[in-house]
Formats: sequence, structure tokens, C-alpha cells
Amino acid sequence: MGETFRAPISHKTHNGNGIVESYIGHRINVGPVRDEALGDHVDSVLLDDQFAYCLSTNATIDGYRDTWEPKVTEIALARSTELQQQLGRGDKPERSISGRIVRPVQRRNSSFSKRVHRAYDHTCAVCGQRWKDDNGHFEVEAAHIYPVSGVSEDDPLEGGPDSVKNGMALCRTHHWAFDHGWFTINDDYTISVKDDPSLEGYEAMAPYEGQQLYLPNDQSLWPARHYVTFHREHVWTG
Repeated sequence: MGETFRAPISHKTHNGNGIVESYIGHRINVGPVRDEALGDHVDSVLLDDQFAYCLSTNATIDGYRDTWEPKVTEIALARSTELQQQLGRGDKPERSISGRIVRPVQRRNSSFSKRVHRAYDHTCAVCGQRWKDDNGHFEVEAAHIYPVSGVSEDDPLEGGPDSVKNGMALCRTHHWAFDHGWFTINDDYTISVKDDPSLEGYEAMAPYEGQQLYLPNDQSLWPARHYVTFHREHVWTG
């Protein structure tokens, strides 16, 4: 690698997939909320061909998603909350997010699904079922904790990342229930079920109250606390 230098951040664009969107002419594009944490310049370095090749591999990309991106998103979530509180009081944000944000069409990431399936050994994190058909296809699905599509049209982060730490393997029933706020996850990785006996199907969900999740053997792949907190505060209806 070469010498480091300070690169100015150019116009703010964001595709929801990472902190650095492009690198052209020594200028860096970052997301509209993430740039609040970075400031006007970032430390940069020119890469040689070999190192640039390494960065293009899936192993390095997965390493970013699972190691760096959760922390970046945690900072951005805190900044988002601060901005929302300012707007709730009728104040102007300290720094406006300018420009028209066009929400891109969200596509399911097959790499995310495979990594979540592998981490959870194709087992539902809630009920522990591990069903497989005659063709070798497992029934569980890869669920996002912080939804990849966001939670509203004005969600400043435009959805959660395709990181294993923002995911769980869930059977189809519990995937639907999780996405619709029927249950959520506590900081100790136990389950909290919405206390509403009037719901059709409540009796099937209620027994999981207080139960521990079935989690990966590798603790570094467990759900990140800030994504779990986000689900409790913005998705759970309990």
C-alpha cells in the first residue's frame, strides 16, 4: 500500500450496502447519515494491484459486513435518533441531509442467506426445527433483524445490512411472526412474546416467552445488540 492522505468527501449518495460507495479521483462518496460521523474528510490510501484484488474477494467483503458494518450502523443509528428527536421538537437538524434520496429496489442477497444458514446449521433460532426435503433443501429462511427495506419511507438508513449479525435463521412461521412484531429478542437473547391472547395463533407463540434462542456455536456471529434493540423499539408491537 502507498502513503495515506486526507481525501475530501464528495456529494452524498447512498446505496445501503456500505460506507464507501465509490472511489474516483481521490474523492469518497458515503451515505447521508454515515457522513455525519465521518466529517468532511476521511483517511485514505492508494492500494497496489495485489491488495486491491484481495479487497474484491468475498472473504474480505464478508469480513467488512460482519466486523465493520455493524459498528458503522450503530453510530449511524445513534445519529438518526438524534436527528429524529430534533425534528420532533420542531428544530432544524444541525446539518441537513440535502438532495433527493431515491430508495433503491431491495434485492435478496443470496450470500447473506447462505452465511446465515451455515451459521445456524439450518436450524430455526426459535423452535429448533431443522427440516429438509428429499432434494436436500432446508425449510428455514434467513431473516433480517433490522429490515433490509427499512421501517418507513423516511428511514434515514434505508434499511439494515446483509450481515450475519443482523440476521437469524427462522422457520417460515416464526420468520413471519418476527417480521410482524409478534415477538422480539432481549439483550440476553431470550424471547419476548406480544402479550395479546386475542390474536389468532397466540396460543402457539406464547410458550416461547422467556426461552433462549438457538444460536450459532461461534459467538461472534450472534445477533448484534444494536440491531436487537432496533427491532424491539421499531418493529415489535408488544
